[in-house]
Amino acid sequence: MQVKEGRLSFFLLMLMLLCIAWSMELAGWAEGLYVVEWTTLGGLALGFLMTRAGWPRALRHLAGIVAGAWLVVAAMTRYIGPGSGWRDGLDILSYHFDVWLRTVVAGQSSADPTVFVLLMTLLGWWLGYSSAWMAFGTHKVWHALALTGGAMLLVVYGSPPEVAPFFVLYVFCALLLAVRMYVYTQEQSWDSEGAHYDRDIGFYFLRDGGLLVAVVVTAIWIVPLLSSSSALSDLWARVGGPWHEVGDEWNRLFSGIKGYRQDYANIPFGQQLALGGPIDLGDEIVMWVETDGGRYWRGAVYDRYDGTGWENTDTLDAVITADQDLPLEGEHELRRLVKQTVVPNWAGVGQVFGLAKPVSIDIPLAIRYSFTDLAGSDAADPFSAPASVSLIRSRIPLNRERPYTLASSASVADAESLREAGEVYPTWVTRRYLQLPSALPPRVGELAQGIVAPHDNAYDRAIALQDYLRRTIEYREDIEPRPPDRDPIDYLLFDSRAGYCNYYASAMVVMARSLGIPSRLAVGYVGGELDDETGVYTVRERDTHAWVEVHFPRYGWVEFEPTASEEPISRPDASDEAGIDRPGGDVDSRLERDLDRLKDDLEDVGDPVVIASSQRESSRAFAAFAGLLLTVAVVAGACWVLKRRGVDSGSAVRSIYRRMCSYARLLGVKAEAFQTPYEYASVLAEQIPSAGPLVEQIAAVYVRDLFARRGVAPTEEQAAIGVWRKLRPLMRRELVRRVPVLLSSRLRWRRDRQEAHPSGVGSKVRGQDGSRERE
Repeated sequence: MQVKEGRLSFFLLMLMLLCIAWSMELAGWAEGLYVVEWTTLGGLALGFLMTRAGWPRALRHLAGIVAGAWLVVAAMTRYIGPGSGWRDGLDILSYHFDVWLRTVVAGQSSADPTVFVLLMTLLGWWLGYSSAWMAFGTHKVWHALALTGGAMLLVVYGSPPEVAPFFVLYVFCALLLAVRMYVYTQEQSWDSEGAHYDRDIGFYFLRDGGLLVAVVVTAIWIVPLLSSSSALSDLWARVGGPWHEVGDEWNRLFSGIKGYRQDYANIPFGQQLALGGPIDLGDEIVMWVETDGGRYWRGAVYDRYDGTGWENTDTLDAVITADQDLPLEGEHELRRLVKQTVVPNWAGVGQVFGLAKPVSIDIPLAIRYSFTDLAGSDAADPFSAPASVSLIRSRIPLNRERPYTLASSASVADAESLREAGEVYPTWVTRRYLQLPSALPPRVGELAQGIVAPHDNAYDRAIALQDYLRRTIEYREDIEPRPPDRDPIDYLLFDSRAGYCNYYASAMVVMARSLGIPSRLAVGYVGGELDDETGVYTVRERDTHAWVEVHFPRYGWVEFEPTASEEPISRPDASDEAGIDRPGGDVDSRLERDLDRLKDDLEDVGDPVVIASSQRESSRAFAAFAGLLLTVAVVAGACWVLKRRGVDSGSAVRSIYRRMCSYARLLGVKAEAFQTPYEYASVLAEQIPSAGPLVEQIAAVYVRDLFARRGVAPTEEQAAIGVWRKLRPLMRRELVRRVPVLLSSRLRWRRDRQEAHPSGVGSKVRGQDGSRERE
């Protein structure tokens, strides 16, 4: 079948689509994504065949959808079981989809990758079919580039840096395809007007265009990172909120998919945390922390467990100014203020990390919180009652040159004090932090009861649960997703007996709650590489961690470490450390004095030391690609708009004439190549008799501006502007009046065109002498 747009065009589009499919497969999100390659190529072939079929458009699309559905089912049958027939495969696929739909409708997380693979195969077919139709059917190549380009960026965003060559190849092919299709449309125009031109002009365009594309790609590769711009980062922060919400929902729908963050995300911990399948944490540096002591750099806490994952149920938001004290839950003993200076390895507004219970931070903040006292539940002011802060975000762009310093109240409670804390908890603690789903299997609580049987206080029971998990659960990051009908904690404790930190911490929280011990899940980063000389921790992505916080009367939240791969927390038997608040002491006054002292220290802090980054070069290149392509797209769009409006010329008269021609085209009056401006104005005046004199005035001054040695005088230019202000309303009213007529003529034109199609009766063919004659 002939490809009149050129075989090279088809090959370039095919290679672009394969870059997307290959990137998906290389990302390794799920097993079996190789089937996307076949559905993408099948969609491309179907879309191209439908552009060459002589059927009505609706029938062609219907045939393409039916054939595409068969193609997707065949691909999924091969994914589910190569030896299965298509009937068995369809039954199995229907079962998986039904289970997935029931799970997500119930608000739970699904770990079944089958529906994700199905979604990707559908996406591959749709990209292939739609881009082929746009490129070879309607010849709207920029629509095809926008569609496939958006898909490519999304795939690269969630893929490892190894896919960068595919992204570069996609950009190269896309720009070449744009050049080739432009040449094709020009050749069609020249052929229709009978113009003579060099038939090798397409080769010249591709040769020179290919060299230009190669230069552009090379320049982009070495251009500095645009992501380091604070202005761009601030802009992304303003529009990134909905994107993070979409990410949270995506994680819930497909929690069993193996994810990968191309760069460190500014807000890595959202409202939900799914207990999914395997993880693959990179070596990217997240931040540097300078402090005299610390273990956990907390980013968020979760309070509600739904049987599939965790959720932060806080709904109140507030703005905190720089150096303003943060809301506190109440008075707690045996705590010490610790100062930390955090140098983030990202640019933009992001999540704030630090030791538990931050008291003051030197940057403007946005906090997510809830009241611990019912008296403040209806108040918008977070300081109107004791409040618990669960998530902190900066309100100004941060980077390695703009760190932040915070003071946190860290617990230094000894084991004996925690044993004697008692179990009389505030109502707000028991109401929220003892929650468990009704569907939790009873044997989880029974196991917890057996583990803690020898102990008579909450602290020793928590230690018993911690030690049991560390002793019996194997630490593994490459675990298989749990069965969709199983509670993840029950499956961990009684079947798989292997998991990573999210599972260890979740299991301890769930079992502690079953015993009446208030606890919650905390997430962030643990430790890091400590430089003994500078006292700076280098925190990387692989340090991402989850741990347990248990509430003790008088002492607040205290951390526990159930994950076997981490060292347990060592606590003294008795309170013998200096500089801490002992039971019965004046806690508030001591904390205030320490905080004032730390604030004085902060004023003496000079410019921070810039620590060299070890970011991946491929990640830098991708960020540069994305930023520069966005800039080029904006500039190109602006130039196109300006050209359409006719303001790219230095003459106001020529701009007015072009705008008049634009309105005339909407009215169905198109300028022919053989017409002079006077002839065109005469035709337009016949269509709008009331505006005839005005049209002829503009045409006359336009001709003088074109051919006069010095153009028109300023007075004539001002007069033309006045004439246009009178003409434009008349043309707009005529356009509104003719809308029904224009629509009916458009329908007649389409009907005549279909009747004149070469495959139909009465079509037009070209005779031997080159003239057109009707069969």
